[in-house]
Amino acid sequence: MDKVFTDSNELKLLIENTGWTLYDISQSFEQGVKPEWDDLEKQGPAGEFIFGRHYLFTPIPKEDQSLRDAYSVTKGLGPSLLIDDRHHERWRSLYVTSKDNTIYWGGREPSTSRVALFSRLSFEDRFGSNGEENVIAWTPDVAHPDPDFVAIRSHLALDTFQRYFRIVHMQDPVGN
Repeated sequence: MDKVFTDSNELKLLIENTGWTLYDISQSFEQGVKPEWDDLEKQGPAGEFIFGRHYLFTPIPKEDQSLRDAYSVTKGLGPSLLIDDRHHERWRSLYVTSKDNTIYWGGREPSTSRVALFSRLSFEDRFGSNGEENVIAWTPDVAHPDPDFVAIRSHLALDTFQRYFRIVHMQDPVGN
């Protein structure tokens, strides 16, 4: 039987309150192919999050808008986590590239924190040598040449998302 992430309903609601949702892409992930927008639309958003499965973040389409069109306006941006203490126990593994955080988080000093950008969320029940349960935020390296990777201990994932999860948008520089 599939093991459901304990805080699945709360995390789903938190994400959907930002105007985004998650679609299960496990089958295409296992086949090593890109998910098809039409297939995802037919499938519908994930109802719960299950360990061993992989999910794609997308904006919730407006009425009469296709999932492909809803996603295309993001220009590859969207889900993010602010990493303010790289040594906190919540982080199982971190690889976060340097960015100008003022663009993404409205003026927060880049020297005090890092922004991790991602498009996927995976729920792993055997991550690392000790088999610990983790929630992993990541982007495939075909979509970005040096993607961020964040593994969060599952018992701290909901708290992490409540504190540090935001949807980011590219802002035009002032004066343009």
